[in-house]
This record gives sequence, structure tokens and C-alpha cells, in this order.
Amino acid sequence: MEKKHLSLVMITFFILTMLVLIGSANAYFFSATISDDSVNQGADVVFNANVDIGDDEFVNVEKVTFGISGLSSLSCVFDVLGNEISGCDDLEIELLSIPDYGYGYGYGYNDGNLTYKITLRTDNLEVGNYSTEFVFEISENQVPYGGPNFEILEDQVMICHIPPGNPNNAHTIIVGANAVNAHLAHGDYLGECISNNRNNGRGHN
Repeated sequence: MEKKHLSLVMITFFILTMLVLIGSANAYFFSATISDDSVNQGADVVFNANVDIGDDEFVNVEKVTFGISGLSSLSCVFDVLGNEISGCDDLEIELLSIPDYGYGYGYGYNDGNLTYKITLRTDNLEVGNYSTEFVFEISENQVPYGGPNFEILEDQVMICHIPPGNPNNAHTIIVGANAVNAHLAHGDYLGECISNNRNNGRGHN
């Protein structure tokens, strides 16, 4: 009988502990937006991540990990004030708002918004599709949230293509940035074709 009573006590304690952990992990509402979900390689992508902390709710955000997964990947860890801890070389993190907690940074009882602006430079990311994730470390518990997906496109460049030996057939084409130098090497030039006469002149320079 005593063993059964002890087991019930242990189960009850376990359930209460889990409820406390779940309650603390969900004491706020998280949302994230993206400036553009499809950008050319080399362009910036801007994320806005917001933690909406309700009135009289308690939350202790110790640090945040912003992860990107795809053909390339990165994992940036920063503290609650947006200061880099590790892995944030291609990112700029700006703290836009933080509640006035009164008990130190990252925890307290006052409602408000914890908001970050995260600018990602895509120069070092390969062309392809990417997913993002935000992981908040709250009272030593890691709470993950899926962020916006986005796509990096090959940078497109407009050039005037002048076929070798047939300059009168010059025409405007769009090519990937990686192919530009090869076109310029045989007489093409950047931008839209202007006129046959001018194409002829530039094609032989």
C-alpha cells in the first residue's frame, strides 16, 4: 500500500513538473516575418522576430539561436540584447525592443515585446531553398520555433549579345552572373542593346 502511495506521489510530482515547464515555455507568443522570400544571390534578407510577453507572465530568455538550413547552413547564437556569442559572421542583429523587466535582462513580470531585426547577407550562401529556425533558451530549456522559408536565386544580368561574325543579329539576353565574363570576353556588353549601328561599333572594340 505504501509503495502504491509513493508511486502516485511520484507520478503527481512528475506531472506537475511537466506542467510548470510547459507553462513557462509557452508564456509568450512568438512570430517571425521575412522581407522577401525570394532574392538574388548577394542581396540581403531581413527577418523580424518578435516575442510577445503577456501581462504578469514570466519568461527568462537567456540566449537565442538563429539557424539556416539548405545547401549552405549557419547557426548564429546571440544573447537577449542581440550581442553575438558565436557563428554570426554573415548576420547583423539589431534589438528593436525589450520589456522593462526590472530584474535584469531577459526575465521579469512586465508585459511587452522582445523584438529583433536580423539582416542576412547571402553572398556566401549557395543558390537554392532554405528553411530557418529560432531556438530560445529559457531557464535552461530549449524551445524551437520554425521560421520563414526563403529561396536564393542566381543573380540575373542583362547583356547585349553580339553573335561572333554576325553583329547585325545583336539582341538582348538575360544570363546568370557567373556567365557574364565569358560574354564580355567576346564582345558583348552590359545592358540592353541600343541599336544595330551602335552594337556594331561596340562589338568590334
